[in-house]
Amino acid sequence: FNTKIILKNLAERNMPHKLVHRKKHGFAFPISALMRGPLKEEFEEIILNPCPSLKNYFESSTLERLWYEHQRGFRDNGKKLYTIYVLFCVFAR
Repeated sequence: FNTKIILKNLAERNMPHKLVHRKKHGFAFPISALMRGPLKEEFEEIILNPCPSLKNYFESSTLERLWYEHQRGFRDNGKKLYTIYVLFCVFAR
């Protein structure tokens, strides 16, 4: 059940054994940092100004609270905000 044995044997020539044979782990996308940085304006525009067809389903005060808590570093609402962002983008089409 040892997968990629040839690649691992080659990698061991230049990398530590412990690193080559560690368990797999996922790649975390830095969405929270992007929302506070280079993509802040785009996310803010979509999240705080939903399209008219969704406006009645979300309380604007809740969206604003989630956004400002995240921006000020009080809470990491990145996953929630990204989910809302994707939903709003899909319905904005």
